Amino acid sequence: VRETYPDIDFSIYDQDGNGYVDSMVILNAGYRNSDDLFIISYEGAINYRHSYFGDYAGTQAAPRVNTYTTVGYRWIKDDYSTIIHEYAHGLGLIDYYDVTYSGISAVGEFDMQAESLGDWNAYSKYAVGWLDPYVVTGLESGESIEYTIGSLALCDDAIMIPAAGASFDGPFSEYIMI
Repeated sequence: VRETYPDIDFSIYDQDGNGYVDSMVILNAGYRNSDDLFIISYEGAINYRHSYFGDYAGTQAAPRVNTYTTVGYRWIKDDYSTIIHEYAHGLGLIDYYDVTYSGISAVGEFDMQAESLGDWNAYSKYAVGWLDPYVVTGLESGESIEYTIGSLALCDDAIMIPAAGASFDGPFSEYIMI
């Protein structure tokens, strides 16, 4: 990319100033026709994060990409949900399907990060900053309150109830989300 577009100011894609382009998506719409040409996803899709493996930060003159998603032609042509699923890894979401083949499905398989079906659940949207749930706090024992929420897919409504006695500081706290 740098060779093809040498005048791009890559710093605008490094919002946290750590020397990495924050995220990049590579769509490979071609076919593999040579064994000496290497693009990781001719027929698959993958997300990769450099910062998991040490200090690979770049500079403006030679930027590095922190996380990239590459998706092959088969997935572009046949299944747009794979692009969505893989790009979500760039936002920090993990796979929710059974990566250990233990028979346990964390979200019942119907989720974009599970089997690339449906939408993202409320937790995923909250974790990436796309959902601001109503947090229920300050109720005394026996006290109640009524809320009406709409469809998560249509209005991003959610209610969060922090665990009793737990400190609450965001998506990695203990709570019940409805």
